[in-house]
Amino acid sequence: MRGDRTISSSAQTDQSEPNSNTRLMQQALTPGKPIATIINPSGTLRVRAEEEGELRVTVSNQGNKSALIDISIDEQDTAKQWFISSHERLALNSGQSSEVLLKLKVPKEIIPRSYDYLLVVDAPQHYPQETPIYYPGKIQVLPFVKEALTFSEPSFSVQPTTTSEAPMKVQPGETVEVQVWVDNRSERVDRFRLTCPDFKDDWYKVSYPEGFQETGLIVATDGLELNPGDHGAISLQITPPLNTRAGVYSPTIRLYSENNSQLVLLDIFYLQVTGIDLLDIEMLTQLGRVKNEAGLFKLQLHNRGNRERKIALKADSTDGDQLCTYTLEPEEVEILPDERKLVSLKVQPPKSWWRRPFYGRLFNFAVEVEDKEQLPLVNNRFQGALMWEARPWWQFWLLVLSVLGIIGAMAFLIWWSFFRPKPSPEIVEFSPESIAYQEAN
Repeated sequence: MRGDRTISSSAQTDQSEPNSNTRLMQQALTPGKPIATIINPSGTLRVRAEEEGELRVTVSNQGNKSALIDISIDEQDTAKQWFISSHERLALNSGQSSEVLLKLKVPKEIIPRSYDYLLVVDAPQHYPQETPIYYPGKIQVLPFVKEALTFSEPSFSVQPTTTSEAPMKVQPGETVEVQVWVDNRSERVDRFRLTCPDFKDDWYKVSYPEGFQETGLIVATDGLELNPGDHGAISLQITPPLNTRAGVYSPTIRLYSENNSQLVLLDIFYLQVTGIDLLDIEMLTQLGRVKNEAGLFKLQLHNRGNRERKIALKADSTDGDQLCTYTLEPEEVEILPDERKLVSLKVQPPKSWWRRPFYGRLFNFAVEVEDKEQLPLVNNRFQGALMWEARPWWQFWLLVLSVLGIIGAMAFLIWWSFFRPKPSPEIVEFSPESIAYQEAN
């Protein structure tokens, strides 16, 4: 019947017995069983209070069909509440195996002793006759000794308290002061030194309290000396250089103990270097007077701030016409801090020869600058002009002469057609009407 418990003989072993791990693996992998299980550790699981422990369970499907296999800690066990995840499910094909990890953390108020637990391996849908299988085990809870071990160690705290969401803000070139409070909890006089290994030397300065000589003179010290049970402060001044990038920094603060040089005392301080948005833009004219070719201009961009700028540019006429063609190369630029970039602008006047004026023309245009991240700009509009030179003077006189010639020709045709005088009669032939004459009376 399914209600009967199948207790694996492998669970009767303990780490105190010789070769118990070997016997467990041999028994768990016995041929003929559809489900084989290997538990690691196979005997007693030793866990110190307030520390995490791990129970690894490897399950193999040795049957002739796929199966859903549940691995869990029995509900009636006291140790079940210590497991972070006390139930796992595996889907295994025939001949397939897999491992699950059951983590546990024992509260520090638990009495140190040995506790029993029961691991249940069950496949009710596919192997109802052979499962569930129960594997008893033991958890040895060790005493909580962390406080006893660290009570004599020094400690320190940083003021003001900062987090990644609420860092201390500072501008490049400015100085912020941090107080590091040190507690000497040992039974000996100790001297402490402070460093910031993540920062260069020009980023920070450490100031220790002044000391006194036997003569009563005040002298500078290179450490904080504390008697047993005393506490004192070390001043840490942080000054980001002017070229520091904007962003959140998380430097490590390390405290060194002269009595215990191997002791590692670390803390993290969050510092936000605020942004400086200063972008210089200048328009330079390379070719501003043209005849038939294109005018050439350049925009020089210099990022004098401390964060990257993403700039988009657009050029267009301010005269209300679209006679010229404006080409920017490139139209978008990304400028790192303290970086310079050039943008070329080509202004092409009309190519039709008949559009070129005899007296010249001035094309006015403007370049619009936009920050894609909506950061402030000192000036976002730059105006320029292109002079289209007049035609050569001889072309003007040639046109005048051509016009005069056309007018003269037309006048001659009009005169010839309408005002030309009629020709006078001329004697073309003179002869008598007849060669025979009649005598007159």
